[in-house]
Amino acid sequence: FTFKLREDSNITVRVLNEKDKQAVFSKKLDRQLGGEPLRIEWNAAQAPAGAYRLVLSGYVRSNNEKVYQEVSFYHQPTVQ
Repeated sequence: FTFKLREDSNITVRVLNEKDKQAVFSKKLDRQLGGEPLRIEWNAAQAPAGAYRLVLSGYVRSNNEKVYQEVSFYHQPTVQ
């Protein structure tokens, strides 16, 4: 996933399994630059098929304004 923040921000990214609402990935990303692409990578190689939600949350460094975005998606492992 790629996001673009308006301003420099501190954020946390989590990927939740929609089935049990448990976090399968979490990462704190301090001082992300505004106006620059923010690429989020989650190694889903061992994750089972199913619905997931990526949650990006945090605050803008200059004024403490809330940053929040959710993306729901379905993960299907590669069939070999």
